[in-house]
Amino acid sequence: MRPERKNYFYRLASIAIVVAMLYFAQSVLIPLALAMLFAFLLAPFATQAERWKLGRVSATLIVVLVGLTIVASLGWTMERQFADVASRLPEYRQSIQDKLRGFMRSSRIVAGVRDEIQRTVKDMSNAGASTPQPAAPLATNDSPSLVRVVPELASPITMAIEYCGAIFSPLLRAGIVIVFVIFILLRREDLRERMIQLLGEGHLSTTTEALDEAAKRVSRFLMAQSVINLSFGALVALGIWTIDQTIGGDHNAVRIALLAGTLCAALRFVPYVGVWIGAALPLSIAFAAFPGNGVFFATLAMFVGLEVLAGQFVEPRLLGASTGLSPIAVLAAALFWSGLWGPIGLLLSTPLTVLLVLTGKYVPQLQFLDVLLSDKPSLDPPMRIYQRLIAGDDANATEIAQKYLKEMTLENVYDEVLLPALAAAQRDWHHGRLDDEQHEFARRTMREIVDTLAAQEAGNVSTESKPKTHKTSLDLSAAAQTASPAANLPRGSKLHVLCLPAQDESDEIVGQMLRHLLSRRGYRVTVVSADSLASEMVDSIDERKADAVIISALPPRASAHGRYLVKRLLSRHPDLTIVLGLWMARRAGNDGRRGNDPSGPVTGLAQTLRRMEQVSHLMLIKADQRESTDGPRLVEMPA
Repeated sequence: MRPERKNYFYRLASIAIVVAMLYFAQSVLIPLALAMLFAFLLAPFATQAERWKLGRVSATLIVVLVGLTIVASLGWTMERQFADVASRLPEYRQSIQDKLRGFMRSSRIVAGVRDEIQRTVKDMSNAGASTPQPAAPLATNDSPSLVRVVPELASPITMAIEYCGAIFSPLLRAGIVIVFVIFILLRREDLRERMIQLLGEGHLSTTTEALDEAAKRVSRFLMAQSVINLSFGALVALGIWTIDQTIGGDHNAVRIALLAGTLCAALRFVPYVGVWIGAALPLSIAFAAFPGNGVFFATLAMFVGLEVLAGQFVEPRLLGASTGLSPIAVLAAALFWSGLWGPIGLLLSTPLTVLLVLTGKYVPQLQFLDVLLSDKPSLDPPMRIYQRLIAGDDANATEIAQKYLKEMTLENVYDEVLLPALAAAQRDWHHGRLDDEQHEFARRTMREIVDTLAAQEAGNVSTESKPKTHKTSLDLSAAAQTASPAANLPRGSKLHVLCLPAQDESDEIVGQMLRHLLSRRGYRVTVVSADSLASEMVDSIDERKADAVIISALPPRASAHGRYLVKRLLSRHPDLTIVLGLWMARRAGNDGRRGNDPSGPVTGLAQTLRRMEQVSHLMLIKADQRESTDGPRLVEMPA
């Protein structure tokens, strides 16, 4: 078996073993997971209580006691409200009977139509029968008789044991969870250090960062979810009271509204289904307590509207940033954990999945969890463009590039998105992973995208008074985020820059990017066709009276051509300003030093602009000496 297949087999076997352990050890793991969840929720309050000069033990006990008091108070209130509403059910008897009669009338009509259809089909089948049916056999005395099995009555001791087990088993589990919560809060730093020692041997900083991020994410999620659910419950209570006051006629409005709001706020911690379990009671009362259906449909519309508002607008902005999970991951986690641990698993699905994502983020062997479950883009910006190019989707590639232009400067879109995508296409073509047709389509589409973005940016600059600054929401390199645009040339200067492609059309496309960027800064730029010979490129310098030459070379194969072209130019024009662009060359080879060397090659468009800014003053002096015989021409500098 190949080593790669062995690794996959071991990985799948490990996952299967872990899932089996989670299932068969749920009686132990569920209380521990609940305790961890409540500990994450109460830890910020315990820390704040300690800052008020309370001891660790006093702060922990006070926070846990307050939390239990709140939960018990809500439970007691809900029980009293529910009992009061249940005691009023006989008042709804007439309305329920009237609606059931209406349903029965409708069902009788439907049943009559059904019976008529059955009689018609039966008559057709009897008409087509040609042989008589055999007579039924006569009953004999040997026919089996009906036997009823009566279960044996349990003894009073057995019934008492079962009754006590049904009552005390949940209380025992709740007590275990409370004890775990107290000890986790009391020893939270010690537990954290033990986890670091267990998992972070040799990786202390990484393990510490992972644990801190896990605690922050889960705590932010629980706090944000609590705020959302409390607000949702308050709006439900207000909505039910308003509906009852306007079209319902005040049928015990306040009590029902408080019960429904509390129930929905508590059950909404269960993803997806919790809110509708909580809505079942007020919807049932709205159906039973009022003679018409207006209150029922108004209440249903209120729940649908609030859930759409919370699920589509509020939660993606608050919970999405706090959990780092994609919506599909939340749904898949709910299905997985509910199938594994039942309703408790559904309640714990999001926090547990957050921990899985963080594990995949910091453990290389489990990186697939971070890719599958996190809300980060699966492909970085250059690869998104490149994937559309090789898929033949030029419209979507252009749309993505225009989207990035709204968030970044044109210089950064060219340098950090389009140039790496073009380099990836060139690399795959040279390695045989991309055929000629795909490569030609990629280059043609890339040229169109470059011209489209330049035209769009020119329109933005002409209509906006302030220069656009790019956002940092994308995962850009530090050089792109800190690069400042090169200064414009003095007014009246006419420096001519010649862009020479080292080998093929891809180098020419990068030259077109430079043409758009340099033209905005006052340069007159000409891009020579990639079909020109090296001798023709050398001769064009004298013909066009170029002040500087930029050689565009996109690795892997254009580097040698670029260096050869530099030698030919220097042998004929030793005083000419020449910039060799080895685009996307690994900066590790330059060791971070040659990028700042005025005579060394450049690897990006932003670096090229800075290089041109450094040599522009010398080029202006040379141009003045060449064009004027009366001394240097005065150049008007910007204010």
